[in-house]
Amino acid sequence: MTSLNYGGLGLGGATAASLALSFLALRFTKIVPARASTRKVDRGMMLALAQTSDIGGQSDGDNDSPLLHVRAVVTGSTSGLGKEIASELYLLGATVVLASRSSSKAQGILDEIKAEHPNAKGTLDCDCAVDTSSFESVRNFASWYDKKYKDIHILVNNAGIHYASIKPSPLSPKHMDKDTKSPEGYDTAFATNYLGHFLLTKLLLPKLIQTEKSTGAAGRIVNVSSSYHLQSDGSMLKSDEVGELIPLAARSDMKTHTHRNRSYSNNKLAQVLHAKALQKRLNLKEFGDTQLKVFSACPAWANTNILPKNEGGKFVASFAFSPKAAIMGIFGALFDNQRMGKFNQNLKGGEFVAVFQNEITHRFFAKPLMRVLTWLGVRDAATNVLGMYILFSQNRNYGYWNEPTSEEGENEELADSLYAWSDKVCIA
Repeated sequence: MTSLNYGGLGLGGATAASLALSFLALRFTKIVPARASTRKVDRGMMLALAQTSDIGGQSDGDNDSPLLHVRAVVTGSTSGLGKEIASELYLLGATVVLASRSSSKAQGILDEIKAEHPNAKGTLDCDCAVDTSSFESVRNFASWYDKKYKDIHILVNNAGIHYASIKPSPLSPKHMDKDTKSPEGYDTAFATNYLGHFLLTKLLLPKLIQTEKSTGAAGRIVNVSSSYHLQSDGSMLKSDEVGELIPLAARSDMKTHTHRNRSYSNNKLAQVLHAKALQKRLNLKEFGDTQLKVFSACPAWANTNILPKNEGGKFVASFAFSPKAAIMGIFGALFDNQRMGKFNQNLKGGEFVAVFQNEITHRFFAKPLMRVLTWLGVRDAATNVLGMYILFSQNRNYGYWNEPTSEEGENEELADSLYAWSDKVCIA
């Protein structure tokens, strides 16, 4: 989930109600798992995935370094999930570009990762900064990468912000007038979390496909999304068939509680839709003959800097996965294959992959219930309760799982219209 969608994430009445309902549900099922914060990363599974994947497996005799010929770009890699993804890919032998807003900060993280894995045979690079809220910065980064590297196998679109973790928070009523405009004039969170990654993917896509042609190994793209996309009803992501109508979620002039409070869920739904829309176009051979796969992935509740620095954030952190444990679902999306035995999810591309199984969304009533909750105007509150239930139960199953999305996440018309608009503005 990554973050709770309350403005201040305080332990007020709504939060207390969510906690109580969640605990009651867990007591009713008579299965209360250990806190996810106690979970240790399963490096054995990570290694097995990399060893048997179509991308990796080339160890030059070193079975602990199966990604020696793999090049990866990870955005937002100076903290949290991005840092741990980069660290584990490096441990497995990959060349990893730490794509961060600050090259100096990335250099410090590079040194930390090398100290953590002194015997790793991978390579780390942080020579070019990128701010995914800025089209110019994304284009400069893609141009730099194209000139420096001939191959790319993996792109992890991980960088992200949440208005609840910004000080002063634009979610607070007294700071609702705070400017949240990206350099191109879009909502900053929408640009950072989704639109900048859409452009980066578009710019690196030719090299991903060319790498497949030259090496025979199809690459993978993963958008780090969230199960909180369930909160969005998709209405603020609508454009039109030709991409002329700007989605409400992209607008920076809508300084309202509804717009700001739903920002995170809208952005995460946009990432889910992007993965599905791009995979559809890849399957239709719009970019040529390629087996490239695109996924969205949920790290569940993870103790990262995106959590607010208050008592509510501390409470969530005490139950959440560590960032290193939370990335297992992302690794599954990157390396899932037919040879992983019981863990194989047989992913075809476009799926939503999570580090846990959401018992609610697997139920037959899940999608009709969301329609009713939307009609009643209580979807926001209901998904906050669901978020708390997930926080307490997410450690029940651990690994990587092909999970259902919301009904809006499977809406092909919505995915196509958002893709058309995004493509249009990224070309401009």
